[in-house]
Amino acid sequence: MTYLELLQVLQELVNRHGFLKSYSYGTIADINIEQGNNEVFPKLHTILQNVQTDGDTNFSYNVRFLAFDLDKQDDTLTERNISSAISNMQDIIKELKEQYDDITITNNIQMIPFQQEFTEYCSGVYADIILSVDPPNNPCDFPE
Repeated sequence: MTYLELLQVLQELVNRHGFLKSYSYGTIADINIEQGNNEVFPKLHTILQNVQTDGDTNFSYNVRFLAFDLDKQDDTLTERNISSAISNMQDIIKELKEQYDDITITNNIQMIPFQQEFTEYCSGVYADIILSVDPPNNPCDFPE
């Protein structure tokens, strides 16, 4: 599975999810939370941390998942957002485990609550998840 195929899988999961309203990916700086920028919340954002391979049959993506919603500066929505984000993250993990035979989660997952001010204030949870997949097909072979 290529990285682009993994991103498509995650987009499909969010599209089918009953509570998550949007999906994005990229660096932490790519999270653009501004009034009027058409962002829809609650949101799932992923950041590729690294790729691990033995060059043969073992291949995995270490991905940071962030599930979050807009909060208020006085933190009145923090506990609600964190609670919802935990449920949303659990849904995504369950779907990845049960609906995709070609993806295996290979680590114990720890969800960490966060509050962050990007352009707007938000709160939720993040988790680093290692997704083992079949190595992407590479039609190029080195000459012998």
